[in-house]
Amino acid sequence: MVTMTTIPNTANNHVGEAFGPLKTRVIQSPENEIAAKYERIAKAKAARQAQIAQRRAEEDRRFQQEMALPIPEAHVELTRVRAGSVVFDRRYQTRDRYDEGRARKIAREYDPHKMRPIEVNIRPDDPTETIWCLDGQHRVYATIMRCPLGEEQLLDARLHRVPYEQEAALFAQQHDNVKAVPHTMRFNAELEANNPEALARQAILDRLHLARGRSSANHTIATNTFLDCCRMKGIEATERGLNVILDVWDGSASSMATHIVKGVVWVVANRCDHPNWDERRLRTVLARADIGTIERDATSKNPRLTYNQQVSAVIVDLYNSHRKDQHLLAEWKPRNER
Repeated sequence: MVTMTTIPNTANNHVGEAFGPLKTRVIQSPENEIAAKYERIAKAKAARQAQIAQRRAEEDRRFQQEMALPIPEAHVELTRVRAGSVVFDRRYQTRDRYDEGRARKIAREYDPHKMRPIEVNIRPDDPTETIWCLDGQHRVYATIMRCPLGEEQLLDARLHRVPYEQEAALFAQQHDNVKAVPHTMRFNAELEANNPEALARQAILDRLHLARGRSSANHTIATNTFLDCCRMKGIEATERGLNVILDVWDGSASSMATHIVKGVVWVVANRCDHPNWDERRLRTVLARADIGTIERDATSKNPRLTYNQQVSAVIVDLYNSHRKDQHLLAEWKPRNER
Protein backbone atom coordinates (compact mmCIF):
# COMPACT_ATOMS: atom_id res chain seq x y z
CA MET A 1 0.00 0.00 0.00
CA VAL A 2 1.35 3.44 -0.96
CA THR A 3 0.19 6.57 0.92
CA MET A 4 0.41 10.01 -0.69
CA THR A 5 0.95 12.73 1.93
CA THR A 6 1.08 16.46 1.19
CA ILE A 7 3.21 18.47 3.59
CA PRO A 8 4.36 22.08 3.57
CA ASN A 9 7.91 22.77 2.51
CA THR A 10 9.01 25.32 5.12
CA ALA A 11 12.60 25.36 3.93
CA ASN A 12 11.80 27.96 1.27
CA ASN A 13 9.59 30.28 3.40
CA HIS A 14 9.93 33.99 2.81
CA VAL A 15 9.09 36.85 5.19
CA GLY A 16 5.34 37.37 5.37
CA GLU A 17 4.54 33.91 3.99
CA ALA A 18 2.89 31.41 6.27
CA PHE A 19 3.98 28.39 4.19
CA GLY A 20 6.18 27.79 1.23
CA PRO A 21 5.21 25.73 -1.82
CA LEU A 22 3.59 22.40 -1.04
CA LYS A 23 5.53 19.23 -1.71
CA THR A 24 4.29 15.63 -2.00
CA ARG A 25 6.09 12.78 -0.29
CA VAL A 26 5.44 9.10 -1.07
CA ILE A 27 5.37 6.91 2.04
CA GLN A 28 5.63 3.20 1.27
CA SER A 29 4.11 0.48 3.39
CA PRO A 30 6.48 -2.03 5.07
CA GLU A 31 5.49 -4.70 2.51
CA ASN A 32 6.49 -2.46 -0.40
CA GLU A 33 9.75 -1.54 1.30
CA ILE A 34 10.64 -5.23 1.66
CA ALA A 35 9.74 -5.88 -1.98
CA ALA A 36 11.84 -2.92 -3.11
CA LYS A 37 14.75 -4.15 -0.99
CA TYR A 38 14.66 -7.61 -2.57
CA GLU A 39 14.39 -6.05 -6.01
CA ARG A 40 17.54 -3.99 -5.34
CA ILE A 41 19.33 -7.12 -4.12
CA ALA A 42 18.27 -9.05 -7.24
CA LYS A 43 19.48 -6.26 -9.53
CA ALA A 44 22.81 -6.05 -7.72
CA LYS A 45 23.22 -9.83 -7.93
CA ALA A 46 22.42 -9.83 -11.66
CA ALA A 47 24.91 -7.02 -12.28
CA ARG A 48 27.56 -8.88 -10.31
CA GLN A 49 26.96 -12.10 -12.25
CA ALA A 50 27.23 -10.18 -15.53
CA GLN A 51 30.55 -8.70 -14.39
CA ILE A 52 31.84 -12.16 -13.45
CA ALA A 53 30.75 -13.63 -16.80
CA GLN A 54 32.42 -10.78 -18.69
CA ARG A 55 35.64 -11.12 -16.70
CA ARG A 56 35.75 -14.87 -17.21
CA ALA A 57 35.16 -14.45 -20.95
CA GLU A 58 38.05 -11.98 -21.14
CA GLU A 59 40.30 -14.30 -19.11
CA ASP A 60 39.39 -17.27 -21.32
CA ARG A 61 40.14 -15.29 -24.48
CA ARG A 62 43.49 -14.16 -23.12
CA PHE A 63 44.28 -17.67 -21.90
CA GLN A 64 43.38 -19.14 -25.29
CA GLN A 65 45.78 -16.76 -27.04
CA GLU A 66 48.61 -17.73 -24.71
CA MET A 67 47.82 -21.41 -24.50
CA ALA A 68 48.21 -23.64 -27.49
CA LEU A 69 50.58 -24.16 -30.34
CA PRO A 70 49.07 -22.96 -33.63
CA ILE A 71 47.80 -25.74 -35.88
CA PRO A 72 48.41 -24.86 -39.54
CA GLU A 73 45.41 -25.55 -41.78
CA ALA A 74 47.83 -27.12 -44.25
CA HIS A 75 47.83 -30.20 -41.99
CA VAL A 76 44.06 -30.67 -42.37
CA GLU A 77 42.36 -32.75 -45.08
CA LEU A 78 38.77 -33.90 -45.58
CA THR A 79 38.30 -37.66 -45.67
CA ARG A 80 36.04 -40.50 -44.50
CA VAL A 81 36.87 -42.93 -41.70
CA ARG A 82 35.27 -46.08 -40.31
CA ALA A 83 33.43 -45.50 -37.04
CA GLY A 84 34.96 -48.61 -35.51
CA SER A 85 38.52 -47.50 -36.31
CA VAL A 86 38.31 -44.28 -34.27
CA VAL A 87 39.93 -44.46 -30.81
CA PHE A 88 40.20 -42.06 -27.88
CA ASP A 89 43.30 -41.07 -25.91
CA ARG A 90 42.28 -41.40 -22.26
CA ARG A 91 45.27 -39.42 -21.04
CA TYR A 92 43.31 -36.24 -21.68
CA GLN A 93 39.83 -37.49 -22.65
CA THR A 94 38.27 -39.11 -19.59
CA ARG A 95 35.54 -41.73 -19.81
CA ASP A 96 33.15 -39.78 -17.60
CA ARG A 97 32.85 -37.20 -20.39
CA TYR A 98 30.79 -39.67 -22.44
CA ASP A 99 27.03 -39.11 -22.06
CA GLU A 100 25.11 -42.17 -23.27
CA GLY A 101 21.81 -40.27 -23.26
CA ARG A 102 23.25 -37.66 -25.60
CA ALA A 103 24.60 -40.36 -27.92
CA ARG A 104 21.19 -42.09 -28.01
CA LYS A 105 19.47 -38.80 -28.85
CA ILE A 106 21.85 -38.27 -31.79
CA ALA A 107 21.17 -41.86 -32.87
CA ARG A 108 17.37 -41.33 -32.80
CA GLU A 109 17.66 -38.21 -34.98
CA TYR A 110 20.49 -39.63 -37.09
CA ASP A 111 20.98 -37.92 -40.45
CA PRO A 112 24.49 -38.31 -41.97
CA HIS A 113 23.86 -35.39 -44.35
CA LYS A 114 23.33 -32.96 -41.46
CA MET A 115 26.11 -34.27 -39.21
CA ARG A 116 29.25 -32.18 -38.84
CA PRO A 117 32.54 -33.90 -39.71
CA ILE A 118 34.37 -35.30 -36.71
CA GLU A 119 37.93 -34.16 -35.93
CA VAL A 120 40.61 -36.86 -35.99
CA ASN A 121 44.39 -37.04 -36.00
CA ILE A 122 47.06 -39.45 -37.24
CA ARG A 123 50.40 -38.91 -35.54
CA PRO A 124 53.27 -38.73 -38.03
CA ASP A 125 55.55 -40.92 -35.88
CA ASP A 126 52.92 -43.69 -35.50
CA PRO A 127 53.64 -46.60 -37.90
CA THR A 128 50.19 -48.13 -37.22
CA GLU A 129 48.45 -44.89 -38.31
CA THR A 130 45.94 -45.08 -35.48
CA ILE A 131 43.04 -42.64 -35.91
CA TRP A 132 42.68 -40.60 -32.70
CA CYS A 133 39.42 -38.71 -32.12
CA LEU A 134 39.67 -35.05 -31.09
CA ASP A 135 36.02 -34.05 -31.36
CA GLY A 136 32.90 -36.10 -32.04
CA GLN A 137 32.92 -39.13 -29.75
CA HIS A 138 29.12 -38.94 -29.30
CA ARG A 139 28.65 -38.89 -33.09
CA VAL A 140 30.91 -41.93 -33.36
CA TYR A 141 28.96 -43.88 -30.72
CA ALA A 142 25.61 -42.75 -32.21
CA THR A 143 26.69 -44.02 -35.63
CA ILE A 144 27.65 -47.43 -34.21
CA MET A 145 24.27 -47.62 -32.40
CA ARG A 146 22.13 -46.50 -35.31
CA CYS A 147 23.58 -47.88 -38.52
CA PRO A 148 23.18 -51.49 -39.72
CA LEU A 149 26.86 -51.61 -40.60
CA GLY A 150 27.77 -50.37 -37.13
CA GLU A 151 31.52 -50.11 -36.87
CA GLU A 152 31.90 -50.36 -40.66
CA GLN A 153 29.90 -47.17 -41.24
CA LEU A 154 31.91 -44.34 -42.82
CA LEU A 155 31.96 -40.87 -41.24
CA ASP A 156 33.03 -37.56 -42.72
CA ALA A 157 36.13 -36.33 -40.91
CA ARG A 158 38.68 -33.54 -40.84
CA LEU A 159 41.99 -35.32 -40.62
CA HIS A 160 45.01 -33.70 -38.95
CA ARG A 161 48.55 -35.06 -39.13
CA VAL A 162 50.31 -33.49 -36.13
CA PRO A 163 52.44 -34.83 -33.22
CA TYR A 164 50.93 -35.84 -29.90
CA GLU A 165 51.69 -32.52 -28.13
CA GLN A 166 49.95 -30.52 -30.85
CA GLU A 167 47.08 -32.99 -30.84
CA ALA A 168 46.44 -32.33 -27.14
CA ALA A 169 46.73 -28.57 -27.71
CA LEU A 170 44.27 -28.79 -30.60
CA PHE A 171 41.79 -30.69 -28.41
CA ALA A 172 41.94 -27.93 -25.78
CA GLN A 173 41.55 -25.20 -28.42
CA GLN A 174 38.57 -26.80 -30.12
CA HIS A 175 36.62 -27.18 -26.88
CA ASP A 176 37.01 -23.56 -25.75
CA ASN A 177 34.01 -22.23 -27.68
CA VAL A 178 31.70 -25.27 -27.70
CA LYS A 179 29.86 -27.14 -24.95
CA ALA A 180 31.99 -26.80 -21.84
CA VAL A 181 34.61 -29.46 -21.29
CA PRO A 182 35.43 -30.30 -17.64
CA HIS A 183 38.34 -28.24 -16.31
CA THR A 184 40.16 -31.45 -15.41
CA MET A 185 40.07 -32.74 -18.99
CA ARG A 186 41.16 -29.41 -20.41
CA PHE A 187 43.97 -29.10 -17.87
CA ASN A 188 45.17 -32.63 -18.67
CA ALA A 189 45.22 -31.78 -22.37
CA GLU A 190 47.25 -28.64 -21.70
CA LEU A 191 49.74 -30.63 -19.62
CA GLU A 192 50.12 -33.18 -22.44
CA ALA A 193 50.67 -30.25 -24.84
CA ASN A 194 53.47 -28.92 -22.57
CA ASN A 195 51.63 -25.63 -22.21
CA PRO A 196 53.84 -23.33 -20.04
CA GLU A 197 50.89 -22.00 -18.00
CA ALA A 198 49.62 -25.48 -17.21
CA LEU A 199 53.11 -26.70 -16.34
CA ALA A 200 53.56 -23.75 -13.96
CA ARG A 201 50.30 -24.61 -12.22
CA GLN A 202 51.22 -28.27 -11.90
CA ALA A 203 54.60 -27.23 -10.47
CA ILE A 204 52.78 -25.59 -7.53
CA LEU A 205 51.07 -28.88 -6.67
CA ASP A 206 54.37 -30.74 -6.98
CA ARG A 207 56.19 -28.28 -4.68
CA LEU A 208 53.42 -28.47 -2.08
CA HIS A 209 53.02 -32.26 -2.44
CA LEU A 210 49.32 -31.88 -3.23
CA ALA A 211 47.32 -34.29 -5.34
CA ARG A 212 44.44 -33.35 -7.65
CA GLY A 213 41.12 -35.10 -7.22
CA ARG A 214 38.26 -35.17 -4.75
CA SER A 215 38.99 -33.00 -1.71
CA SER A 216 37.67 -35.68 0.66
CA ALA A 217 41.22 -36.94 1.32
CA ASN A 218 44.13 -35.27 3.09
CA HIS A 219 46.53 -33.30 0.91
CA THR A 220 44.11 -33.54 -2.03
CA ILE A 221 42.64 -30.47 -3.69
CA ALA A 222 39.72 -30.39 -6.13
CA THR A 223 41.01 -29.60 -9.61
CA ASN A 224 38.28 -27.04 -10.31
CA THR A 225 39.01 -25.23 -7.04
CA PHE A 226 42.72 -25.05 -7.77
CA LEU A 227 42.26 -23.88 -11.37
CA ASP A 228 39.66 -21.26 -10.35
CA CYS A 229 42.09 -19.81 -7.80
CA CYS A 230 44.92 -19.71 -10.34
CA ARG A 231 42.74 -18.11 -13.00
CA MET A 232 41.05 -15.51 -10.80
CA LYS A 233 43.76 -14.64 -8.25
CA GLY A 234 46.99 -15.62 -9.98
CA ILE A 235 49.50 -18.40 -9.50
CA GLU A 236 51.58 -16.59 -6.85
CA ALA A 237 48.64 -15.75 -4.57
CA THR A 238 47.28 -19.27 -4.95
CA GLU A 239 50.58 -20.81 -3.86
CA ARG A 240 50.86 -18.45 -0.88
CA GLY A 241 47.30 -19.20 0.22
CA LEU A 242 47.82 -22.97 -0.07
CA ASN A 243 51.06 -22.64 1.91
CA VAL A 244 49.11 -20.96 4.73
CA ILE A 245 46.52 -23.75 4.75
CA LEU A 246 49.17 -26.48 4.78
CA ASP A 247 51.14 -24.81 7.58
CA VAL A 248 48.08 -24.14 9.75
CA TRP A 249 45.88 -27.19 9.19
CA ASP A 250 48.38 -29.62 7.64
CA GLY A 251 46.30 -30.09 4.50
CA SER A 252 43.43 -31.90 6.25
CA ALA A 253 40.40 -32.85 4.17
CA SER A 254 38.19 -30.17 5.76
CA SER A 255 40.82 -27.47 5.11
CA MET A 256 40.87 -28.41 1.40
CA ALA A 257 37.14 -27.76 0.99
CA THR A 258 36.43 -25.33 -1.82
CA HIS A 259 35.09 -22.49 0.37
CA ILE A 260 38.03 -22.69 2.80
CA VAL A 261 40.67 -22.75 0.05
CA LYS A 262 39.06 -19.88 -1.86
CA GLY A 263 38.40 -17.93 1.33
CA VAL A 264 42.07 -18.02 2.37
CA VAL A 265 43.40 -17.42 -1.16
CA TRP A 266 40.99 -14.51 -1.64
CA VAL A 267 42.24 -12.85 1.57
CA VAL A 268 45.89 -13.37 0.66
CA ALA A 269 45.38 -12.07 -2.89
CA ASN A 270 43.25 -9.03 -2.00
CA ARG A 271 44.88 -7.95 1.28
CA CYS A 272 48.59 -8.71 0.83
CA ASP A 273 49.23 -5.17 -0.50
CA HIS A 274 47.50 -3.56 2.48
CA PRO A 275 49.91 -1.54 4.67
CA ASN A 276 48.73 -3.45 7.77
CA TRP A 277 49.17 -6.89 6.20
CA ASP A 278 51.09 -9.41 8.31
CA GLU A 279 51.02 -13.00 7.05
CA ARG A 280 52.42 -14.33 10.32
CA ARG A 281 49.41 -12.92 12.17
CA LEU A 282 47.09 -14.57 9.64
CA ARG A 283 48.70 -17.94 10.35
CA THR A 284 48.44 -17.34 14.10
CA VAL A 285 44.73 -16.45 14.13
CA LEU A 286 43.85 -19.33 11.79
CA ALA A 287 45.79 -21.78 13.97
CA ARG A 288 43.62 -20.73 16.93
CA ALA A 289 40.40 -20.97 14.91
CA ASP A 290 38.28 -24.00 14.23
CA ILE A 291 37.20 -24.66 10.63
CA GLY A 292 33.69 -25.58 11.74
CA THR A 293 33.37 -22.28 13.63
CA ILE A 294 34.55 -20.33 10.57
CA GLU A 295 31.93 -22.09 8.44
CA ARG A 296 29.13 -21.36 10.94
CA ASP A 297 30.13 -17.72 11.38
CA ALA A 298 30.25 -17.25 7.61
CA THR A 299 26.50 -17.86 7.28
CA SER A 300 25.76 -14.79 9.42
CA LYS A 301 27.75 -12.46 7.17
CA ASN A 302 26.40 -10.10 4.51
CA PRO A 303 23.93 -12.17 2.41
CA ARG A 304 24.98 -10.25 -0.70
CA LEU A 305 28.37 -11.98 -0.52
CA THR A 306 28.95 -15.45 -1.95
CA TYR A 307 29.74 -18.18 0.57
CA ASN A 308 33.43 -18.08 -0.40
CA GLN A 309 33.45 -14.31 0.24
CA GLN A 310 31.61 -14.79 3.53
CA VAL A 311 34.40 -17.13 4.65
CA SER A 312 36.92 -14.46 3.60
CA ALA A 313 35.01 -11.88 5.66
CA VAL A 314 35.21 -14.12 8.75
CA ILE A 315 38.96 -14.56 8.24
CA VAL A 316 39.41 -10.77 8.00
CA ASP A 317 37.38 -10.38 11.23
CA LEU A 318 39.63 -12.91 12.96
CA TYR A 319 42.68 -11.00 11.74
CA ASN A 320 41.25 -7.71 13.05
CA SER A 321 40.24 -9.06 16.47
CA HIS A 322 42.02 -7.34 19.38
CA ARG A 323 43.87 -5.02 17.02
CA LYS A 324 44.14 -1.27 17.29
CA ASP A 325 42.40 0.83 14.63
CA GLN A 326 45.61 1.73 12.85
CA HIS A 327 46.45 -1.96 12.35
CA LEU A 328 43.10 -3.15 10.97
CA LEU A 329 42.52 -4.61 7.54
CA ALA A 330 39.65 -3.21 5.48
CA GLU A 331 36.30 -4.92 6.11
CA TRP A 332 35.16 -7.30 3.38
CA LYS A 333 32.20 -5.82 1.48
CA PRO A 334 30.41 -6.46 -1.82
CA ARG A 335 32.00 -4.61 -4.71
CA ASN A 336 29.08 -2.17 -5.13
CA GLU A 337 29.29 -1.17 -1.43
CA ARG A 338 32.99 -0.38 -1.35
